[in-house]
Amino acid sequence: MTSALTALLLVCASLVQPVPAAAQGAYPNVVEVAENAEEFVATGWSLEHRVDNDLDADGLQDLVLIVREDHDQSLADGTSFDAMRRLILIAFRDKETGRYKLVHRETALIPMRESRNVEDYLSAYAPLEPKPKGFAINLERFMSAGGWETELRAFRFEYREGHFSLVAFESQRTHRASGRTSGISVDYTAGLAVKNSGNIQDDETNETSEKLALSRFYRLEDVGPAFNFNPMPVKD
Repeated sequence: MTSALTALLLVCASLVQPVPAAAQGAYPNVVEVAENAEEFVATGWSLEHRVDNDLDADGLQDLVLIVREDHDQSLADGTSFDAMRRLILIAFRDKETGRYKLVHRETALIPMRESRNVEDYLSAYAPLEPKPKGFAINLERFMSAGGWETELRAFRFEYREGHFSLVAFESQRTHRASGRTSGISVDYTAGLAVKNSGNIQDDETNETSEKLALSRFYRLEDVGPAFNFNPMPVKD
């Protein structure tokens, strides 16, 4: 009995072993100007998701790309697994040349998988969606072991005054054991946050709303890792 329990604990430990920082490596260099989306993809990476949309209101279709590293990450114990490391690349199309110019490179928003028991964060429906003057990124956190709570997070960005601003955010959490739910929906343009709570075992949902005093919009580079983000507004 004792030996079986020890073996089980060792298996669980291997499942949750985090990726060491040293194993993550540097992100690749990306070309500044390209003829097409594929030219922005570095060697050893793949184009995973793509949106063609007019982001800067000049009548031309710009690019939002999510690219993913092809090879696995090494762990301290000598094993490896797919940490699903990704980059978000945004490029505007030039009217004169027709070529694409890279205007933003984002490494932080989409987290790497910390361990084997964390599912792909981009397994949610439509991970990358076109929106007016921008795009939305939808993520899901689900652990097959080591956690009971699942969460969906949606970030909507628009190009405003030279920056990609967060104009809307949604989060919905569900505890798989108790059925308890909680969430928040924030409309930064309207300055309104709506929080909800309930349980999947019944149809009752409680909602409260709060007006927000915005000093400025969050920018894409402000957000950081998606599931660490606090959606309440910045106060300068």
